[in-house]
Amino acid sequence: MISAAVEKLILDLFEAGMVKFGQFTLRSGAKSAFYFDLRPIISRPLLLRQLAGVFVEQMEGIVCDRIAGIPFTGLPLAVAVALEGNYPMVFCRERSKAYGTGRLVEGDHNVGDRVLLLDDTITDGASKLDSVERFRSVQLVVKDVLVFLDRRQGGEATLRRHAVNLVSVCDVYDLLRVLFAAGKIVQEQYEEVLSYFGVGCPEGRQQQKG
Repeated sequence: MISAAVEKLILDLFEAGMVKFGQFTLRSGAKSAFYFDLRPIISRPLLLRQLAGVFVEQMEGIVCDRIAGIPFTGLPLAVAVALEGNYPMVFCRERSKAYGTGRLVEGDHNVGDRVLLLDDTITDGASKLDSVERFRSVQLVVKDVLVFLDRRQGGEATLRRHAVNLVSVCDVYDLLRVLFAAGKIVQEQYEEVLSYFGVGCPEGRQQQKG
């Protein structure tokens, strides 16, 4: 069950145009009946702070020495969370610099530090593993990934196979339920997205259609 703060944030993100319905192509090449895009949030500082507060609340109980955002959407999210919760932050380059310090990971860190990775959403988990492996290659420990939205399309299982735990603020069924209950989407849109996810819809959540 998601909190009232998360429900409000879902509605605010929808009003800001960051939840869209239609036909979209995802980074993986897969087609989707809806699109969740947090990149524009960098132009809305109050909404970004609201999101950071929700992330900080979700982080209670997660052990970490550092946080890091997964490029590119996760980077400003991590900065906001670092400021909101006073968490030390690092970030990882795609490859080590060929000049200067030659670092792959920027920011203060020590071998064995536990890093929590942050991002907006997860689909199949492949892009998350790229970041996990880069941090692990310099002997940092990654055991958790925190996202706002889990699309429930295999990402959790992918991470689990690599000894990484997925924590999500909400999933696609929470998002649909909140928007439908608030009258932001009509039943046809609700059912179209449920149909897209097929039998992956947890039992009982389809009952929200009324």
